Amino acid sequence: RPAARGLRVLAVVALVLGAGLAVLSTGPRLGDLALQALGRDPLGPVQTRLSADGRQLQLAGALGPGSAAQLQAALAQAPQVQALLLQVEPGRLHDALQLAQVVRSRGLATRVAGRCVNGCALVFLAGARRQLLPGAQLGFHRVVVQGWARPWQAWVLRQWGAVLGQAGLSRHLQTKALAATPAQPWSPDV
Repeated sequence: RPAARGLRVLAVVALVLGAGLAVLSTGPRLGDLALQALGRDPLGPVQTRLSADGRQLQLAGALGPGSAAQLQAALAQAPQVQALLLQVEPGRLHDALQLAQVVRSRGLATRVAGRCVNGCALVFLAGARRQLLPGAQLGFHRVVVQGWARPWQAWVLRQWGAVLGQAGLSRHLQTKALAATPAQPWSPDV
């Protein structure tokens, strides 16, 4: 009986510590995570705007849920579009991959006018023809796992490296991207 009671106390302590660590690791992002779980992601889809000649579609805003559907709807309304002008902010990687698939399947050209990091860069690389306008900057950095998922960091980095390779980055460039931090992304030169 004393041993069983001791095991119960140990189990309760482990549960309390585990719950405390979960709150500490997700606490700052808890509101954002709750909204995502409820299907109300604060990022929302990108905004689209058609150029005057109807051949270029501008994507602006964060890469959030529904971005690929937003792009497909805009392209259905304007089938003459040949290029995308990317002026997007960082967002959800999953949505960036979906956008890249739409770009690839339609054979669209991609252009960047400003800063284009990680997810945006994947969409850019999916273009059949790619153009960095004067002052534009591509950037890549490793994906950082937070909270309880930290033991998966090495696996996530391998997967991110594979995604970068499929997007067209050589092994050497993948290594540079995986060494960069979100605070200081790596930008390839000409």
